[in-house]
Amino acid sequence: MPQKRPAPNNPPSSYRIDRNEAVFFRRVSKAELESVKKSHRLEPEPGGMERGKHLTTTPELALKWGQRIVNQGWENEIGFVLEVHLSAIIAEEIEFVGAKTDDIGACYFARFDQLEGAEIFEVTL
Repeated sequence: MPQKRPAPNNPPSSYRIDRNEAVFFRRVSKAELESVKKSHRLEPEPGGMERGKHLTTTPELALKWGQRIVNQGWENEIGFVLEVHLSAIIAEEIEFVGAKTDDIGACYFARFDQLEGAEIFEVTL
Protein backbone atom coordinates (compact mmCIF):
# COMPACT_ATOMS: atom_id res chain seq x y z
CA MET A 1 0.00 0.00 0.00
CA PRO A 2 1.51 3.38 -0.99
CA GLN A 3 2.31 5.76 1.82
CA LYS A 4 0.37 8.96 2.23
CA ARG A 5 2.22 11.68 0.40
CA PRO A 6 3.61 14.49 2.56
CA ALA A 7 2.50 18.00 1.74
CA PRO A 8 3.95 19.46 -0.36
CA ASN A 9 4.74 16.49 -2.59
CA ASN A 10 8.41 17.53 -2.96
CA PRO A 11 10.70 19.95 -1.20
CA PRO A 12 9.74 23.47 -2.34
CA SER A 13 13.17 23.89 -3.96
CA SER A 14 12.25 21.22 -6.52
CA TYR A 15 9.42 23.36 -7.89
CA ARG A 16 9.97 25.93 -10.61
CA ILE A 17 6.89 28.09 -10.15
CA ASP A 18 7.84 30.22 -13.15
CA ARG A 19 7.70 27.12 -15.36
CA ASN A 20 4.97 25.25 -13.44
CA GLU A 21 7.17 22.18 -13.09
CA ALA A 22 8.88 19.97 -10.55
CA VAL A 23 12.37 18.57 -10.88
CA PHE A 24 13.36 15.04 -9.91
CA PHE A 25 16.55 13.01 -10.31
CA ARG A 26 17.32 9.45 -11.34
CA ARG A 27 20.48 7.39 -11.16
CA VAL A 28 21.03 5.42 -14.38
CA SER A 29 23.55 2.96 -15.77
CA LYS A 30 25.58 3.75 -18.86
CA ALA A 31 23.20 1.60 -20.94
CA GLU A 32 20.14 3.47 -19.67
CA LEU A 33 21.87 6.82 -20.25
CA GLU A 34 22.58 5.84 -23.88
CA SER A 35 18.95 4.75 -24.30
CA VAL A 36 17.69 8.10 -23.02
CA LYS A 37 20.09 9.99 -25.28
CA LYS A 38 18.67 8.14 -28.30
CA SER A 39 14.97 8.17 -27.44
CA HIS A 40 14.82 11.34 -25.27
CA ARG A 41 12.65 9.49 -22.76
CA LEU A 42 12.74 6.93 -19.98
CA GLU A 43 11.77 3.47 -21.22
CA PRO A 44 11.27 -0.02 -19.76
CA GLU A 45 14.39 -2.14 -19.51
CA PRO A 46 14.40 -5.89 -20.16
CA GLY A 47 14.28 -7.59 -16.77
CA GLY A 48 13.77 -4.24 -15.06
CA MET A 49 10.85 -2.21 -13.85
CA GLU A 50 8.15 -2.43 -16.51
CA ARG A 51 5.54 -0.03 -15.08
CA GLY A 52 7.66 3.08 -14.55
CA LYS A 53 10.75 4.56 -12.90
CA HIS A 54 11.86 5.54 -9.41
CA LEU A 55 12.92 9.15 -8.90
CA THR A 56 14.61 11.05 -6.07
CA THR A 57 14.53 14.73 -5.12
CA THR A 58 18.25 15.61 -5.29
CA PRO A 59 21.24 14.57 -7.38
CA GLU A 60 23.02 13.56 -4.15
CA LEU A 61 20.27 11.05 -3.32
CA ALA A 62 20.50 9.63 -6.84
CA LEU A 63 24.27 9.17 -6.43
CA LYS A 64 23.71 7.59 -3.03
CA TRP A 65 21.44 5.06 -4.71
CA GLY A 66 24.16 4.36 -7.26
CA GLN A 67 26.69 3.79 -4.48
CA ARG A 68 24.31 1.34 -2.81
CA ILE A 69 23.96 -0.59 -6.08
CA VAL A 70 27.77 -0.84 -6.31
CA ASN A 71 28.11 -1.81 -2.64
CA GLN A 72 25.62 -4.65 -3.14
CA GLY A 73 27.56 -5.89 -6.17
CA TRP A 74 24.77 -5.37 -8.70
CA GLU A 75 26.86 -3.06 -10.87
CA ASN A 76 30.50 -1.91 -11.02
CA GLU A 77 29.91 1.83 -11.44
CA ILE A 78 27.90 4.40 -9.52
CA GLY A 79 26.51 5.52 -12.87
CA PHE A 80 25.06 8.77 -14.06
CA VAL A 81 22.37 11.17 -12.89
CA LEU A 82 19.46 12.44 -14.93
CA GLU A 83 17.40 15.52 -14.13
CA VAL A 84 13.74 14.87 -14.94
CA HIS A 85 11.37 17.83 -15.34
CA LEU A 86 7.67 17.02 -14.93
CA SER A 87 4.71 19.37 -14.99
CA ALA A 88 3.59 20.32 -11.48
CA ILE A 89 0.23 18.63 -12.17
CA ILE A 90 1.89 15.31 -13.01
CA ALA A 91 4.31 15.70 -10.08
CA GLU A 92 1.37 15.88 -7.69
CA GLU A 93 0.00 12.61 -9.11
CA ILE A 94 3.10 10.42 -8.90
CA GLU A 95 3.34 7.96 -6.04
CA PHE A 96 5.39 8.79 -2.95
CA VAL A 97 7.12 5.48 -2.17
CA GLY A 98 8.85 6.43 1.04
CA ALA A 99 10.93 8.90 2.95
CA LYS A 100 13.78 6.43 3.40
CA THR A 101 13.50 3.90 0.56
CA ASP A 102 16.59 1.64 0.64
CA ASP A 103 17.96 3.95 3.37
CA ILE A 104 18.52 6.54 0.63
CA GLY A 105 15.94 9.26 1.15
CA ALA A 106 12.74 10.50 -0.47
CA CYS A 107 11.65 8.31 -3.36
CA TYR A 108 8.82 8.59 -5.86
CA PHE A 109 7.52 6.26 -8.53
CA ALA A 110 6.28 7.62 -11.86
CA ARG A 111 4.47 5.39 -14.34
CA PHE A 112 5.60 5.56 -17.95
CA ASP A 113 2.42 7.37 -18.99
CA GLN A 114 3.24 10.04 -16.39
CA LEU A 115 6.78 10.34 -17.77
CA GLU A 116 5.60 11.04 -21.33
CA GLY A 117 6.64 14.55 -22.27
CA ALA A 118 9.15 14.84 -19.43
CA GLU A 119 12.21 16.92 -20.22
CA ILE A 120 15.35 14.93 -19.34
CA PHE A 121 18.88 16.26 -18.94
CA GLU A 122 22.14 14.60 -17.93
CA VAL A 123 23.52 16.16 -14.74
CA THR A 124 27.20 17.08 -14.78
CA LEU A 125 28.57 16.62 -11.29
